[in-house]
Amino acid sequence: MSRMKNKKQTNKIRWKQWISIFILLGVVGIVAFSVTSKNFLVRNVNILFFPANTPVLAETVKDLANIRIGTDQLFFLSLNEIESNLITYPWVDHVQVSKQFPDTVKINVYFRKPVFLFKPEKGPLFYMDKEAKIFGPVQSKYYYNLPVLFGFSSDQTEYLRAALKFQTVWEKMNLESRFELSSIEWTPERGFRVFLLYPIQNLSLKGRTVLEFGEDFLEKDFFSKKSLNINLKSVLAYLSQNQVLAEKIFVGEGKKIVVKKQSGS
Repeated sequence: MSRMKNKKQTNKIRWKQWISIFILLGVVGIVAFSVTSKNFLVRNVNILFFPANTPVLAETVKDLANIRIGTDQLFFLSLNEIESNLITYPWVDHVQVSKQFPDTVKINVYFRKPVFLFKPEKGPLFYMDKEAKIFGPVQSKYYYNLPVLFGFSSDQTEYLRAALKFQTVWEKMNLESRFELSSIEWTPERGFRVFLLYPIQNLSLKGRTVLEFGEDFLEKDFFSKKSLNINLKSVLAYLSQNQVLAEKIFVGEGKKIVVKKQSGS
């Protein structure tokens, strides 16, 4: 009786093993069929977000992604590789790539937004974004009227970030559009200089002046002081309203601002 019982138990275990093997083979077969089936070939590449003022064509993004429509299997497609391909393009800041079964790849591209034009010592103008990332070169149809940075080196990150800080100060002043930040210059001899245009009230002309911050502007950390924002705005408004043509404005430490008038004004 004991032998018969053991034999039945052994047969029962073997049947379970065989059933498990058949199930496993079935699953493997289904998976193998699925990943090699034409139903899972990539048929569509959708660009989800694409601003109109970006000098990059949607077709360029698709070419960079290097996805072979009708050939690549969605199962085997490497999203990391697609992201790496796209991020090499100068205008691309970061991307998000996802799969939508059975046959679609979705790409969300976030582009850099230039805030300055960067003029190197030699060569053409480039763009610079809010992270002090320099890219380009500049194209005449896109963002060509931004303020220009002169005298800076691309590896002077601290100085470039100072220019970005000043731009933040400028924006917080909420001056009308006729007040223009024209360019920012750095030279070891003269230090940090900002060139501005401002309207002369009741006249069609504009005044052009230079903000002189000096050589040690980084040590004094001018652009973190709230007084600079308030005092500079008041000075520029006064010059505009009283038709004063200023040759230079010496900022000092932001508390006391000295204006040098143009001769004859």
